[in-house]
Amino acid sequence: MSGIELTSINKAFGAYEAIANLSLSVSPGEFVVFLGPSGCGKTTLLRMIAGLEPVSAGEISIGDRRVEHLPPGQRGVAMVFQNYALYPHKSVAENMGFGLRNIGVDKATVAAKIQEAARILQLEALLDRKPGQLSGGQRQRVAIGRAIVKSPEVFLFDEPLSNLDAMLRARTRVEIARLHKRLGATMIFVTHDQIEAMTMAEKIVVMSNGKIEQIGAPMEIYRRPSTRFVASFVGVPAMNFLEIGELRSEGDGARITLGGHDIRTAVPTADLSGALTLGVRPEAVRINPQGSIEAKVDVVERLGEKTVLHTQLADGQQLIAEDVGESRVRFGDVVRLEIDPLRTHIFDGKGVGHHPARSQADD
Repeated sequence: MSGIELTSINKAFGAYEAIANLSLSVSPGEFVVFLGPSGCGKTTLLRMIAGLEPVSAGEISIGDRRVEHLPPGQRGVAMVFQNYALYPHKSVAENMGFGLRNIGVDKATVAAKIQEAARILQLEALLDRKPGQLSGGQRQRVAIGRAIVKSPEVFLFDEPLSNLDAMLRARTRVEIARLHKRLGATMIFVTHDQIEAMTMAEKIVVMSNGKIEQIGAPMEIYRRPSTRFVASFVGVPAMNFLEIGELRSEGDGARITLGGHDIRTAVPTADLSGALTLGVRPEAVRINPQGSIEAKVDVVERLGEKTVLHTQLADGQQLIAEDVGESRVRFGDVVRLEIDPLRTHIFDGKGVGHHPARSQADD
């Protein structure tokens, strides 16, 4: 297993700077997900690690080797692409072994590696088939198998599930997570899908506009987003953002005037400045007959295990709340809501997130 070290990476396309002074460490055996919207630079960064895109400046190390000057074949990486990139006229076995045969590996070794990869990915019965005879999920497993046979130091996945339907995406997520545990290999996975990131990653790197917004474990990013961008991008439904009318310090937190209602937050006020915004996830907003917030329900989403309520405050601001799966709330109802002060966030004028003290928030 090898780790990856990126130091002061820059990438420019003419006058456009796609990546600016980016540094990142990936530990040996770690599963890291680059998460962000289209155009944020995540795929460009992956391609630079793979050697498919040259760096404009900076250093890339894999294990104890500097590799930014090396061609892809000498970097010890294997890449799995979004579009599978399989040869349609070759069998599954021929596709999986093509790269090894191309560099002169003997037939017996190639055959053994193909059999082992097929066993891991449950492809033994499909080795003689052509890609056109396979489902999308099976073709993606063949592409992963082609990477496995190379015994790379690092696996790089470029949005490999985007072409699969919802059920296959869920199943393949599990297969890739199991593969990581089985191989113990270093893996970097690029996606714009936060569910893929949250369910698979040991560490998420959230990116926006060619820079890193936050690095952390999935639940750390979910519970304590460092910026408003991270808070808005991670979480379904998205975090509520509400303009704060007035804020008064109270004990370890503050009391807020919000849409004519008075609520409490456990966020310390010492470092707050500029125009302030309250952030609260829908699961922290619940129906309570004694709640301090009155709102009118304008959309009801019944999801089985829970009900998502889209409501409107008197001042027109939107507030998404959650209720039980068997909720009796209907469109047009006026309800009272309660916000958990320990699960609130305040974003300052620069978009920086401020959260309740860790000991409180973790209760």
